Amino acid sequence: MESVPERNNRLPREVCIASIDLRGIWPEETVEKRINDILERMENVYSFEPDVICLPETFQTSWVNERKKLDEYADIKNTKILHRYSLNRRDYSIHMSHST
Repeated sequence: MESVPERNNRLPREVCIASIDLRGIWPEETVEKRINDILERMENVYSFEPDVICLPETFQTSWVNERKKLDEYADIKNTKILHRYSLNRRDYSIHMSHST
């Protein structure tokens, strides 16, 4: 893998983008497990100091065996998993992009 210049050595308009996919982590039994898998993958790219991390569309529910009603999925967003996701964004100063 090609090395990435340190953040302070980048050009003023240079942006480092990381992309996360679901390859090798599907299918999954629960939404919580899927989110944990994605968070683990994100931790693997932090060393490259990306400015943006792109996540798969509907990564929380794609190829997940667990089926719930839509309002039950909304409850999942208020769990400690979402809190961990938010902390990662803040701690690493990373913007994340995904559509739901």
